[in-house]
Amino acid sequence: MSNTTNRRPRHRPIAVIALLLLTLTGCSNNKNPPDTPSTASPVCDGKLSGSVFNSLVGDGGITSEDTSRFHPTTWKAYGYCFLDGEEHSVRISYLWKKTVRNGTSASPSPTSATSSRTADTFTVNSWTGSVVGHRAWIDIPCTAPGVWKKGEAMLEVEVQDMPAFRTFDAALRKDFATAATKATRYLAGDVFSC
Repeated sequence: MSNTTNRRPRHRPIAVIALLLLTLTGCSNNKNPPDTPSTASPVCDGKLSGSVFNSLVGDGGITSEDTSRFHPTTWKAYGYCFLDGEEHSVRISYLWKKTVRNGTSASPSPTSATSSRTADTFTVNSWTGSVVGHRAWIDIPCTAPGVWKKGEAMLEVEVQDMPAFRTFDAALRKDFATAATKATRYLAGDVFSC
Protein backbone atom coordinates (compact mmCIF):
# COMPACT_ATOMS: atom_id res chain seq x y z
CA MET A 1 0.00 0.00 0.00
CA SER A 2 1.47 3.33 -1.07
CA ASN A 3 1.15 6.48 0.96
CA THR A 4 -0.18 9.01 -1.61
CA THR A 5 -1.84 11.31 0.93
CA ASN A 6 1.52 12.41 2.44
CA ARG A 7 3.15 13.41 -0.87
CA ARG A 8 3.69 17.11 -1.41
CA PRO A 9 3.06 18.56 -4.86
CA ARG A 10 6.36 19.47 -6.51
CA HIS A 11 5.15 22.84 -7.84
CA ARG A 12 4.65 24.35 -4.36
CA PRO A 13 8.28 25.57 -3.93
CA ILE A 14 8.09 27.29 -7.32
CA ALA A 15 4.87 29.07 -6.38
CA VAL A 16 6.39 30.20 -3.08
CA ILE A 17 9.48 31.59 -4.85
CA ALA A 18 7.35 33.41 -7.43
CA LEU A 19 5.18 34.92 -4.69
CA LEU A 20 8.27 35.99 -2.76
CA LEU A 21 9.77 37.67 -5.86
CA LEU A 22 6.53 39.52 -6.57
CA THR A 23 6.41 40.73 -2.97
CA LEU A 24 10.03 41.91 -3.01
CA THR A 25 9.84 43.74 -6.34
CA GLY A 26 6.33 45.07 -5.82
CA CYS A 27 3.40 44.42 -8.11
CA SER A 28 2.06 47.93 -8.25
CA ASN A 29 3.51 50.64 -10.43
CA ASN A 30 2.07 53.58 -8.51
CA LYS A 31 5.32 55.54 -8.50
CA ASN A 32 5.78 55.38 -12.27
CA PRO A 33 2.62 55.49 -14.36
CA PRO A 34 2.63 53.19 -17.36
CA ASP A 35 4.23 54.60 -20.48
CA THR A 36 1.75 55.89 -23.02
CA PRO A 37 2.51 56.93 -26.56
CA SER A 38 3.09 60.67 -26.79
CA THR A 39 0.92 62.68 -29.13
CA ALA A 40 3.28 65.62 -28.66
CA SER A 41 6.53 64.22 -30.03
CA PRO A 42 9.10 66.96 -30.55
CA VAL A 43 9.56 68.15 -34.13
CA CYS A 44 12.15 70.17 -36.05
CA ASP A 45 15.08 68.33 -34.47
CA GLY A 46 13.29 68.33 -31.12
CA LYS A 47 13.04 72.11 -30.88
CA LEU A 48 9.23 72.37 -31.04
CA SER A 49 6.68 70.21 -29.27
CA GLY A 50 2.95 69.99 -28.99
CA SER A 51 0.14 67.87 -30.38
CA VAL A 52 -0.81 70.74 -32.70
CA PHE A 53 2.06 69.83 -35.06
CA ASN A 54 0.58 66.37 -35.62
CA SER A 55 -2.80 67.97 -36.32
CA LEU A 56 -1.37 70.15 -39.09
CA VAL A 57 -0.59 67.20 -41.35
CA GLY A 58 -3.90 65.39 -40.98
CA ASP A 59 -5.00 62.02 -39.62
CA GLY A 60 -2.13 59.75 -38.72
CA GLY A 61 0.11 62.63 -37.65
CA ILE A 62 3.70 63.24 -38.70
CA THR A 63 5.33 60.39 -40.60
CA SER A 64 8.64 62.14 -41.40
CA GLU A 65 10.40 65.47 -41.13
CA ASP A 66 13.25 67.27 -42.84
CA THR A 67 15.04 69.98 -40.88
CA SER A 68 17.51 72.47 -42.28
CA ARG A 69 19.16 75.11 -40.08
CA PHE A 70 16.15 75.46 -37.81
CA HIS A 71 18.41 75.96 -34.79
CA PRO A 72 21.43 77.81 -36.14
CA THR A 73 24.64 77.86 -34.10
CA THR A 74 25.70 80.85 -36.17
CA TRP A 75 23.51 83.46 -37.83
CA LYS A 76 21.80 82.31 -41.02
CA ALA A 77 19.47 84.31 -43.24
CA TYR A 78 16.76 81.65 -43.12
CA GLY A 79 15.91 78.20 -41.84
CA TYR A 80 13.09 75.74 -42.24
CA CYS A 81 11.63 72.40 -41.25
CA PHE A 82 9.23 70.28 -43.30
CA LEU A 83 6.69 68.06 -41.53
CA ASP A 84 5.14 65.34 -43.67
CA GLY A 85 2.06 63.27 -42.98
CA GLU A 86 0.14 60.75 -45.05
CA GLU A 87 -2.28 63.48 -46.13
CA HIS A 88 -0.48 66.85 -45.99
CA SER A 89 2.86 68.60 -45.57
CA VAL A 90 3.70 71.77 -43.68
CA ARG A 91 6.77 74.01 -43.67
CA ILE A 92 7.83 75.90 -40.54
CA SER A 93 10.36 78.57 -41.45
CA TYR A 94 12.05 81.79 -40.48
CA LEU A 95 13.50 84.53 -42.68
CA TRP A 96 15.46 87.68 -41.85
CA LYS A 97 14.40 90.79 -43.76
CA LYS A 98 15.83 94.29 -43.81
CA THR A 99 13.28 96.90 -42.81
CA VAL A 100 12.40 99.79 -45.06
CA ARG A 101 10.49 102.80 -43.77
CA ASN A 102 9.64 103.34 -40.08
CA GLY A 103 10.59 99.85 -38.97
CA THR A 104 8.24 98.02 -41.31
CA SER A 105 9.24 95.05 -43.43
CA ALA A 106 9.39 95.02 -47.19
CA SER A 107 6.46 92.61 -47.38
CA PRO A 108 2.85 93.52 -46.59
CA SER A 109 1.81 93.74 -42.96
CA PRO A 110 0.11 90.60 -41.63
CA THR A 111 -2.85 92.67 -40.47
CA SER A 112 -3.53 93.99 -43.97
CA ALA A 113 -5.06 90.92 -45.54
CA THR A 114 -3.89 90.68 -49.13
CA SER A 115 -6.24 87.80 -49.83
CA SER A 116 -9.99 87.61 -50.07
CA ARG A 117 -9.85 84.51 -47.83
CA THR A 118 -10.63 84.75 -44.14
CA ALA A 119 -7.83 86.26 -42.07
CA ASP A 120 -7.46 85.60 -38.34
CA THR A 121 -4.98 87.38 -36.11
CA PHE A 122 -2.98 85.99 -33.21
CA THR A 123 -0.58 87.61 -30.77
CA VAL A 124 2.76 86.57 -29.37
CA ASN A 125 3.84 88.94 -26.60
CA SER A 126 3.21 92.38 -28.14
CA TRP A 127 3.52 91.22 -31.77
CA THR A 128 0.56 90.51 -34.03
CA GLY A 129 0.50 87.89 -36.75
CA SER A 130 -2.20 86.54 -38.97
CA VAL A 131 -3.47 83.51 -40.80
CA VAL A 132 -4.02 84.52 -44.40
CA GLY A 133 -4.67 82.07 -47.18
CA HIS A 134 -2.72 78.90 -46.41
CA ARG A 135 -0.19 80.25 -43.93
CA ALA A 136 0.22 81.76 -40.50
CA TRP A 137 2.98 84.34 -40.23
CA ILE A 138 4.33 87.10 -38.05
CA ASP A 139 7.00 89.80 -38.45
CA ILE A 140 9.04 90.69 -35.38
CA PRO A 141 11.43 93.65 -35.06
CA CYS A 142 14.71 92.10 -33.97
CA THR A 143 18.49 92.30 -34.18
CA ALA A 144 20.03 90.15 -36.87
CA PRO A 145 23.27 89.12 -35.17
CA GLY A 146 26.26 90.82 -36.79
CA VAL A 147 24.21 92.07 -39.73
CA TRP A 148 21.46 94.53 -38.84
CA LYS A 149 20.67 96.32 -35.61
CA LYS A 150 17.27 96.36 -33.94
CA GLY A 151 15.03 98.67 -35.90
CA GLU A 152 16.79 97.65 -39.11
CA ALA A 153 15.70 94.01 -39.22
CA MET A 154 12.57 91.89 -39.07
CA LEU A 155 12.38 88.21 -38.27
CA GLU A 156 9.51 86.57 -40.14
CA VAL A 157 8.21 83.29 -38.74
CA GLU A 158 5.85 81.31 -40.93
CA VAL A 159 3.88 78.05 -40.86
CA GLN A 160 2.66 77.21 -44.37
CA ASP A 161 0.59 74.46 -45.95
CA MET A 162 2.67 72.74 -48.66
CA PRO A 163 1.20 72.63 -51.27
CA ALA A 164 -1.62 75.03 -50.50
CA PHE A 165 -4.75 73.17 -51.56
CA ARG A 166 -6.73 72.58 -48.35
CA THR A 167 -9.79 74.53 -47.32
CA PHE A 168 -8.92 76.35 -44.10
CA ASP A 169 -11.82 76.13 -41.71
CA ALA A 170 -11.83 77.82 -38.29
CA ALA A 171 -10.22 74.82 -36.55
CA LEU A 172 -7.37 74.59 -39.07
CA ARG A 173 -6.72 78.36 -38.90
CA LYS A 174 -6.53 78.04 -35.12
CA ASP A 175 -4.06 75.11 -35.38
CA PHE A 176 -1.83 77.08 -37.76
CA ALA A 177 -1.92 80.12 -35.45
CA THR A 178 -1.03 77.92 -32.46
CA ALA A 179 1.87 76.33 -34.35
CA ALA A 180 3.14 79.76 -35.46
CA THR A 181 2.90 81.00 -31.86
CA LYS A 182 5.00 78.07 -30.60
CA ALA A 183 7.57 78.56 -33.39
CA THR A 184 7.74 82.31 -32.69
CA ARG A 185 8.28 81.82 -28.96
CA TYR A 186 11.13 79.47 -29.72
CA LEU A 187 12.79 81.41 -32.56
CA ALA A 188 12.21 85.00 -31.41
CA GLY A 189 12.66 84.11 -27.75
CA ASP A 190 15.01 81.20 -27.18
CA VAL A 191 17.15 81.44 -30.32
CA PHE A 192 17.39 85.11 -31.30
CA SER A 193 16.23 86.91 -28.11
CA CYS A 194 14.21 89.56 -29.94
